[in-house]
Amino acid sequence: MIHEAIQNRSSFNVIHLATMFKVDIFVLKDDVASQEEMRRRGQYQISDTSNQRLFLASAEDVIVHKLYWYQLSGSVSERQWTDVLGVLQVQGEQLDYPYLEHMAHQRGVHDLLIQAMKDAKQGGI
Repeated sequence: MIHEAIQNRSSFNVIHLATMFKVDIFVLKDDVASQEEMRRRGQYQISDTSNQRLFLASAEDVIVHKLYWYQLSGSVSERQWTDVLGVLQVQGEQLDYPYLEHMAHQRGVHDLLIQAMKDAKQGGI
């Protein structure tokens, strides 16, 4: 599964069986948007006792991707929508809204972003 995802530049997930913690891994694509996402990724230290670093997508890119997946589901995936609202509510003013709106336009989900921002302000989780 991992080799196929790398060859196709798609995604796969890994699950820590003891905790059932799941991590989605996205293989870098060649397009401009993917390159920008990589440039904007955040680097986090895993623990205080380790120098290991973990790279995660920006909150803005997570929102846009989840809105896109929500749209692909026929706008019925409650999980994706709830995740979007949660990120909007938690990140709030820390989000780069011009970038978020630009990427939402590029992905064709700007109308969904506007609705999500309204729902998030109203506490719509």
